[in-house]
Amino acid sequence: MNKLKKWAALLCSVIITASFLTGCGGGGGEENAPGPQPEKEEKNTAAAQEEDTEKSMGRYLEKEMTLPEEISEMVPYPIPYIRKLENGDLMLTEKTAGNYISSDDGETWKSAGNPWKEVGDKLYVTDMAVSPAGAVAMIGMLSGGAGASETGGTTELDWQYYYYDAEGNEIKLELPDISLRSFAFDNQNRLYGFAGGGKVYRIDPEAGTKKELFTADGTGDFACFTDKYVVGVTTRSAAVVYDIEQDIMLDTDEVLQSFIEENLGLSIGGTDVGHSVVLTAGEKEDIIYFAFDGGLYRHVVGGTAIEQIIDGTTSSFGDPSVMLMDMVMLPDNEFAVLYTGMKLYRYTYDPNVPTVPDEQIKIYSLLENTTIRQAVSMFQKAHQDVYIRYEIGMSGDDSVTREDAIRNLNTKLMSGEGPDVLLLDGLPQASYEEKGILADLSGIAEGMTGEAALFPNIVEACRKDGKLYALPINIQLPLIAGRPEDVERVKDLDSLAATLEEIREKNPEGSLLYVRTPEQLLYILSLSSSAAWTDEKGNIDEKALEEFLTAAKRIWQAEVSGVTEEDLGVSESGYGTLNDEYKQYYGNISGGAELVIMDMQKFAMGRVRGVDWEYDMLTTLDEQEEDFDFDVWNGQVDNGFITNTLVGISANSTDNELAVEFYRYLFGKELQDIDMLDGMTVNMVSFEGLKKNPREGLVEGADERAAGSIGSGTPDGKSFSIELLWPTEEEFERLKEIVSSVSGISTGDTVIEDTVFEVGARVLEGGTTPQEAVQEIVKKSAIYLAE
Repeated sequence: MNKLKKWAALLCSVIITASFLTGCGGGGGEENAPGPQPEKEEKNTAAAQEEDTEKSMGRYLEKEMTLPEEISEMVPYPIPYIRKLENGDLMLTEKTAGNYISSDDGETWKSAGNPWKEVGDKLYVTDMAVSPAGAVAMIGMLSGGAGASETGGTTELDWQYYYYDAEGNEIKLELPDISLRSFAFDNQNRLYGFAGGGKVYRIDPEAGTKKELFTADGTGDFACFTDKYVVGVTTRSAAVVYDIEQDIMLDTDEVLQSFIEENLGLSIGGTDVGHSVVLTAGEKEDIIYFAFDGGLYRHVVGGTAIEQIIDGTTSSFGDPSVMLMDMVMLPDNEFAVLYTGMKLYRYTYDPNVPTVPDEQIKIYSLLENTTIRQAVSMFQKAHQDVYIRYEIGMSGDDSVTREDAIRNLNTKLMSGEGPDVLLLDGLPQASYEEKGILADLSGIAEGMTGEAALFPNIVEACRKDGKLYALPINIQLPLIAGRPEDVERVKDLDSLAATLEEIREKNPEGSLLYVRTPEQLLYILSLSSSAAWTDEKGNIDEKALEEFLTAAKRIWQAEVSGVTEEDLGVSESGYGTLNDEYKQYYGNISGGAELVIMDMQKFAMGRVRGVDWEYDMLTTLDEQEEDFDFDVWNGQVDNGFITNTLVGISANSTDNELAVEFYRYLFGKELQDIDMLDGMTVNMVSFEGLKKNPREGLVEGADERAAGSIGSGTPDGKSFSIELLWPTEEEFERLKEIVSSVSGISTGDTVIEDTVFEVGARVLEGGTTPQEAVQEIVKKSAIYLAE
């Protein structure tokens, strides 16, 4: 997730403030924003504000607005849009519920009818737009309108376009030679269509005509209109500015373009619902506001500055569980922002609150973590008088290495200025425990009762010498899948190697595990073994590591003996490397099980992170395929679990009541009820909630266990499709039994793991022996372990 990065050097005059309006001038023609204005200061950074909070007052506060029940309780997949009308009212439009009007800036709403109900019932609506006069344009499709082709078996999609004027009169737009993705209206109520390939049209619904205006770099994803300009962003992160008065494309706004690229990457969009960035017109014809997960920003078109108005870390902008849908500017420099999940927030400036709250919590993780980000966002919204500083050691957008990040963190920890809460994954946890940096959480854990009660075996699995230094927010389970007789034989790492060798004897050709590189195999095998490579003090267990490399070499040899050279090695896309971009996909047992059924591999091992799309894949296959089974995967660690959300508290922060409160919040039902990609809940009450099928009742007439469908194919003609079924009571109890029986963390020190992947690859390829490799790993790790 992209946050504020080092883009300041790219801009000649960029001013960032932490959550208040500010003015800036200069050659670019920037003018002061309306509303409260702080005194000019030389220091304009968050750090400076923290040093002198008395001089820095004023911040936007957010408040969730109540939406009409017809919209807020709608299932499935509501798609809302919001617009400020010419008379100052707000109009909220939804594909099924229709129009709603608010005359008090979103406090109350009343229905304004649904002129497209009949069309909407048979149309899958993908986009809508609202004009200042209250007209609505919509895009949708009818599947199967042209039937299935006789040769390919594919279904053509019948795209349809409709326009409803302010009185609700319907016009079906006939646009046969273009394929529009979205609509938008300018301030003069003129309709625009954004097509694939970057083409943009102005459409006259009454006359049934269109005019091509320009072609952008990438398909338009979101656009806003001032009285003079249309400003938009495309799927290729291009910032487009078009002069609608003169009907000409303007030169690239370099400041805006650089900011978009730096903070949102090189692509935008790609989701069916929601946007990476939304924009709205400002108080003058050349001012726009735009928002993304980094917060809300103000920019003068063609100007030299971009101002941060609201900090994403202290608001819902940074909440990873929602995406932006739409945004409008209200009177008095207020904003209404519409998020997915049917959430509407109003942002109001309060000049009497500190820009940076006096009470603060510092949280640290080496890499950005979605679960932590979610927790920070939710806790922050409930405690707007608290500032949560979430520091990430390695952003991925600078030259900071893991060693640099840990060294910087250690300096802060030893000086007493470190974080209150630490996500320990990737950090030298054993060293921190030995040096007294981490607090004993036993007392805090004992207080987690009732709805905050955790699986006791997981708590005990984290205890060392009677003390509890860290707990996982969620866990993943290492599992194996394949033919029942093969699954039954695997009891440990050696029996896994023996089983795969036997499978190879019976199947001389074809992939066993569908791995491309030694590093990829070593990583997958580490999921149930790497904790065994070090003792409780963090020192390397040479015997265990030698046994691991010896077994891994046997497994690699069994794999490569039946595949061609073309099937091995890093692909052109990078698949097979251990880059984070691909690493997250390796070892997902549901994907491996799918390939087993497709006969693209013979055996699967990996992790299951949740029920939806993962454990339900295994149970569905187990129900429907006679020659398929799955079970717990014991490598060098028996009954282990995987975590990348192991969290502790600094020994210096145990008296910080807010830090302790936040730590408890991480394990409370409110956060743990959310289905997160990092793993399954460790909260016992929340875990029971996994029994319920989230898609039950969404499709009329569908089986109550219907949980979605998956289909895939390969270039050589192999295909796979399955209708997933939510686990039965018995299947859920099996999962609960596994979770209730885990007794230790199966993964270990990340730095040592990376060293093993690097050196161990040569063992698998025959370049060195396991014994020699162990000595090299010990030597390379010595400096790190000594710190």
